Amino acid sequence: PFYPGLRGGTYTTWGTTIQQGALPAYKVNPDLKWETVNNAEVGLELNAFNNRLHFEYSYYTKTTNDMMTYVQLSSLGIDANSFLPLSLIIRHMIAPLASFSPLNNSMPG
Repeated sequence: PFYPGLRGGTYTTWGTTIQQGALPAYKVNPDLKWETVNNAEVGLELNAFNNRLHFEYSYYTKTTNDMMTYVQLSSLGIDANSFLPLSLIIRHMIAPLASFSPLNNSMPG
């Protein structure tokens, strides 16, 4: 497992003297798990008029779950920050396409 770095700015006692100390940069979260990604794509293609007219339509979706998000818990009064699996990202894409190749009536010369 990955362990956090240290941050300074704190003090501790060592015997009767005060020494500069360090705390973990963030709290290790034992509930973290691998993020999961689900993809799906559906498409349709159509050619007409001897392949001179072309239509294409695609739909794509991607869902990402449990993406790690860095949360500053110190702003909530807790003396530690942490990575939490909070993010859910859903992306959708629609890609329509149409093309046409006109007749070439010129005579070779």
